[in-house]
Amino acid sequence: MRWLGLAVAAALGCATAQPFSISDQRRARFEQVAQQAEVAAAAGGPAAASALVTEARSDFEYAQHLPMYPERARRLADKAEHEADTALSMTQGARTAATF
Repeated sequence: MRWLGLAVAAALGCATAQPFSISDQRRARFEQVAQQAEVAAAAGGPAAASALVTEARSDFEYAQHLPMYPERARRLADKAEHEADTALSMTQGARTAATF
C-alpha cells in the first residue's frame, strides 16, 4: 500500500508542466505593437483601441506572474498579443477611413 502511494506521488511529480516564461523576443514584439497602438490611439484613434491596448498590457503583465499555471499564462499572453494586434489594426483602420 505504501508503494502505491509513493508511485502515485512520483507520477504526479513527473507530470507537472514546465514553468512559463516569456522570451525577450516575444516581449519586445509585444511592446513594439502595444506602443504603436498607444501612439496611434492617442493621435485620434478610436477610444476602443486605447481601452484594448490597456487591457492587453494588463494581461501580458499578469501572464508573467503565473508560474504555477503555465497553460493559463500561455493563453493569457497569447490573448494579450491578439488584443494589441487588434488595437493596432483598429487605429490603422480608423486612420485609413479618415483619409477618404
